[in-house]
Order: sequence, then structure tokens, then C-alpha cells
Amino acid sequence: MMNTKLVKRILFGLTLTLAVVLARLIPHAPNFTPLLAMTIFCAVSVEDKKWGLLMPLIAMGISDIFLGWHASMIFVYGAIILVGVLSIFLCKSQKISSVAMATLISPLVFYGVTNFGVWAVTSMYSKTFIGLYMSYIAGLPFLKVSMSSTVLFSCILFVPFFMLKQSNIREKLSERFVLIR
Repeated sequence: MMNTKLVKRILFGLTLTLAVVLARLIPHAPNFTPLLAMTIFCAVSVEDKKWGLLMPLIAMGISDIFLGWHASMIFVYGAIILVGVLSIFLCKSQKISSVAMATLISPLVFYGVTNFGVWAVTSMYSKTFIGLYMSYIAGLPFLKVSMSSTVLFSCILFVPFFMLKQSNIREKLSERFVLIR
């Protein structure tokens, strides 16, 4: 028979992954998804860091089956991996300040990597410094939305996490909910 804690962890991971898949599939403003916040949250809260890195990629993969693929996908997935690894290192202490730093840096990393990818592998921009510059300029509205959604969804995910972590009933709740270890 499976360990109850393991079952709860698996259910939590599946629920979080499914929520991100659905959030990407329902109509929304471009780049306004919980994906980066989930990536940071998994890096902080999932004990097995391998799974913490894989969960956002699984959510992306499932939703991209329905949304379609494009030439710069390797850069999108690479940016998610980079955000996850960066978050693991930035948030080792699990302090609010380190999570806030990861929350603000992650959209910038995603923007930098993915806009470089669009410039590098598509014919939208000339392969010059000016073309790269234009790619980054064109991506600024998406950065603003990505920053807003990452801050919002990080608050939604991390406020309960830190409240439970700080509460004196942490041990009781950690047995019931998988968020805390």
C-alpha cells in the first residue's frame, strides 16, 4: 500500500500541474499565466528538486500539445529550466526576500532568453545587433504582463506557504497538506 504522505504529494503535484495547464489553455492576455510562479514555487516547495524542475516542463508539454509548437520552443523550455535552477539556488533559505528576488528576476530571464530565441531562429528580425535590439523592444509589452502575472501568482502560491511555515500549527498541517516539509 502507498504511503499516505506520498499520495498527498503526488496529488498536490498533479493538481498544481493541471492548474497551470488549464491556465495556459483558457483565454488570457499573452504571457499572463502562472507558469513562472509555478516554476519558482516548485523549486522552493518540492523536496525532490528533480520533480520540482520537471513539473513546469510537464505542464508546458501538455498544454503545448493543444497550443502548438514553434521554432523557438527550445528557448522557451530552456528559459523555464533556467528559471527553475536559478530559483533553487536563490531560494535555498526559503526566505520571503529570496522568493521576492526570484519572482522579479524570473520574468527578466524568461524575456531575455525567449526574445533572443525568436531573433536567433526565426526570420522576423535581421541577424544583426539592430535586429536583436528590435526583438527585445517588441517583447517589452510581454515582459510587463509576464512580470505582473508572476508577481500575482507568486503571491497566491507563496502567501499560504509562508503563513503555514510560520504558524505554530505547522506540524499538524504539514501532515494534512503537502505544501510544507
